[in-house]
Amino acid sequence: MFLGTGISVSELVGIDVKDVDFENNCFKITRKGGNQVILYFSDEVRSALLKWLDQRYDFMPGSDEQALFVSLQKKRMRVRAVEKHVKK
Repeated sequence: MFLGTGISVSELVGIDVKDVDFENNCFKITRKGGNQVILYFSDEVRSALLKWLDQRYDFMPGSDEQALFVSLQKKRMRVRAVEKHVKK
């Protein structure tokens, strides 16, 4: 999603599950200054996101965490953690 749409890392970690619309292949982000923007993604990104959500729900059954991307601590991923993953 990060590489497929060109959003910043801070925008990526701010996405909640409810911000993603799989029917229209889009998601809502909040940019600097509080501006909200709707961005679209490809079918390839859609497929990857759906696979991730299956794993996320298996990993965190019954959790109330709203973040789309979570860490092993079952909390919203931080910018630094994403940067480390990209570096690897």
